[in-house]
Amino acid sequence: MMSGRFVLAEVFRRGLTVEEVWQLTKIDRFFLVKIEQLIRLETRLTENRFLPETLMEAKQSGLSDTHIARLWGATVDNIYELRTEHNITPVYKMVDTCAAEFESETTLFFYKQLR
Repeated sequence: MMSGRFVLAEVFRRGLTVEEVWQLTKIDRFFLVKIEQLIRLETRLTENRFLPETLMEAKQSGLSDTHIARLWGATVDNIYELRTEHNITPVYKMVDTCAAEFESETTLFFYKQLR
């Protein structure tokens, strides 16, 4: 049995719109738009294999090297090498966990984006 998230991805792959899916499911449009955007990105990735610009977009959207490798028919090492070759590396930002109300003793880093 296919889980709900895969069914939603598949209906977007088959061309249904956010509005059509919303009419059928009443799932919040915000989430439907996010899923549709990921499927569009997946399509761009499969149509533009091994392009640094496409790889950067995929990584900024949070796709893993493993997922990208599967879409490109490559290995994770191939994706890593392409990222390294084009200086596509993770960037971490320190976050003030106390919202500057008082000095924080905890250090929290969030993965922010790629350069």
